Amino acid sequence: MAKQGQLVFIHGGDSFLSNEAFYKYLRAQTYEPHPAPYQRWRDWLEMQLEAEGYEWLFMAMPNKQNADYEAWKIWFEKVVPYIETDTPTHVVGYSLGACFLLRYLTENEVPFQIEQVHLVALCLPLDGEELGSFGANLGALSVLNDAAQAINLYHSTDDPICPYTHSEQVATAVPSAQLHTFTDRGHFFQPEFPELFAQIQND
Repeated sequence: MAKQGQLVFIHGGDSFLSNEAFYKYLRAQTYEPHPAPYQRWRDWLEMQLEAEGYEWLFMAMPNKQNADYEAWKIWFEKVVPYIETDTPTHVVGYSLGACFLLRYLTENEVPFQIEQVHLVALCLPLDGEELGSFGANLGALSVLNDAAQAINLYHSTDDPICPYTHSEQVATAVPSAQLHTFTDRGHFFQPEFPELFAQIQND
């Protein structure tokens, strides 16, 4: 089967402005000795795309529990030698991964050609501490118009972690972006994501 394209996936995480904020967060958490198994749509998407001939490039970012933007930037750029210039490249960021891409794409010239950017359940730096070093410059969002051939935003109105209005703001600032609105997906803790799969195939 001929290669249909490549997809770089950046997962979520947490980021804090200080160690004390991180420690406070940890103290508020409860320990689960036997957590219930959780099916990630990321794994489902990988299987679907590989079956269609896409190469899956998963970016396991450093220290996702207390993530640092600069560390993620260094690691993200490690993928560049593996990007092929003759196949479509998609980049997917989920939650903090979407925040990372939002900042990276507004501050840097992308080192490879992107067919589509997919930002799932992003946050803007309106809540300060919660985004740590991952807050994008809101005044520079229009740069995204030229970052890829297509910008796709996915957000649910009932997201309890990242407000839906944040994606609305990005869609307003980036006229070329397409906002895919859901009403019952929360923070996309789901086993499958057929809408995202279909959009990736529509390149």
